[in-house]
Amino acid sequence: MWLLYVLKETMNKNIFRGALTAVVVLCISTGAHARGSAETLLRVSNLRLSDSVGAAYTRAAFSALATSNAASSILYTGTPEQQAGVGYYLPSLGNVDLPTLCQQPVRNDCALVFSNYFQPFGLDGYGFGRGYDYLHADQRIKGDLIGNLPSALSIDTRGDAQIQYEDGYYGGVSSVNLQMKFKLASENRLTLSFDADAYSNVYGYSPDWYEREHMESQVKFEATLTNRTTGATVFSYAPDEINFGNDPEFGIVVKDPAAKWFSVTSALLNTSDEYVLSITQVAGSYARISAVPEPSGAAMLGAGIGLLAFLRRRSRTALAV
Repeated sequence: MWLLYVLKETMNKNIFRGALTAVVVLCISTGAHARGSAETLLRVSNLRLSDSVGAAYTRAAFSALATSNAASSILYTGTPEQQAGVGYYLPSLGNVDLPTLCQQPVRNDCALVFSNYFQPFGLDGYGFGRGYDYLHADQRIKGDLIGNLPSALSIDTRGDAQIQYEDGYYGGVSSVNLQMKFKLASENRLTLSFDADAYSNVYGYSPDWYEREHMESQVKFEATLTNRTTGATVFSYAPDEINFGNDPEFGIVVKDPAAKWFSVTSALLNTSDEYVLSITQVAGSYARISAVPEPSGAAMLGAGIGLLAFLRRRSRTALAV
C-alpha cells in the first residue's frame, strides 16, 4: 500500500507549503495497469535577459517591474486526491531549493536519496533498485534573472517513477513558472537566451505492450512575451529539443545540443505599454491509466500548471520598483 508523505517547509511569509490536494482532476481509475520506470531531467543554465546591444537587463532598465516565481514538486500516488507536494510562491526570480520528494511503498531506500542530484541515475552507481516502486521529484533554482547588477539564472528540474503493477495515476513532477510584468524606461528590444540539456529514459517491464505504454515522461520549456496593454503576443518560444514526450518505444532520449545556444528576440518594445514575460519549465515521469491527448504529457503538464495557478491565486504579492 502506498504511503502518502506530505513535506512542509517554510522559507518566508510569501511561501506556500503543501499538502497540495485536488489541484487538478487528472483521471479516474479504469483498472488499467502500468509496469515500468521513467526518469526525466531538464537543466537550463545561463538564462539571461539582454537588450538591443547585448547588455544584460537590470532593474534600472524598467520604469515599473513586478516579479513572481511559483515553483512546485508533486508526487501523484494513485488517485487525484492522493498527492504529496511542496510549492513556493516568491516575489523574486532568484534562488529556490525545493526539498527532495521521494517515497517507496515497500522499502526505505528513499533514505539514500540526496538533494539536488541532477544527473541520470547510475552514472556513479547511484539510483533506485529495480523491482521496487518509487516516486521522486526535485528542483533547484540558482542565481537571479533580474537584479541590480547583471545576472543569470539556472533551473534544474527532475521527476521519476517506477511502477511494477498498479492501478491509478503515479508520478513525480517538477514545475517552475517565472513571471515579470514591466514597463521599460526607454524603448528597447528584449532577448532571452540560455543553454539547456534534457534527458529521458523510459522502460517498460511487461511483455504486454498495453501495460508498458502507460509509462511516460515529459519535458517542457516555454517562454512567452505578451503586450498586456494590447493583448498581442510578442513572441512564444518553445524549442523542440526541450519540448517532447517519451515512452518505452523510444527508451533513452538525450537532447544535449552542447554547441547550441537557445535565444529569442522581441520586436522593439515601447515605454507606454505594459508587458508580461512568462517562463515555464516542467520535467516529469508518470504512469497514467488512460489515453491523453498529444503531446503525451498533456495531463501531467496540466497538473503542474494547475498547481502554479493555485499558488498565484493564494498570493498576489509582487516586488515593484
